Amino acid sequence: MLAGCAGLPSNLEAPTVTISDIAVANATLFEQQFNLKLRIQNPNPEDLRIDGMAFDLEISDPSFAKGVGNRLVTVPRFGSGVISVEAISSPGGIIAQFSALARAKNVGLKCRIRRRLSVGDGKISPVRAARRV
Repeated sequence: MLAGCAGLPSNLEAPTVTISDIAVANATLFEQQFNLKLRIQNPNPEDLRIDGMAFDLEISDPSFAKGVGNRLVTVPRFGSGVISVEAISSPGGIIAQFSALARAKNVGLKCRIRRRLSVGDGKISPVRAARRV
């Protein structure tokens, strides 16, 4: 469900972002690092040049991890692209997830990405939206 977009021209729709892949990169007592691949779908009639993003990943409502990525990806018109990003979770995030999992036994997991995309060429200022995945 889109929560809203700021800076997106009225004739363009916000892109959809979903998790394509997630892998644990490093885990210590104080933080866990994840490598994510996010698929960005562009429902618009023009290419989107995305040069970075910041996001919060929520699983079953509590915040799980925060992440950033600064790789350039051009999402073709009416197409999709993948951007590699890094996310960091704290022990508190992991504990909250175990608690949420215990409460959601038969409900299933709900994953949500709150993101801000930086779109290049000055055409579109950062896009803010939230989407359940």
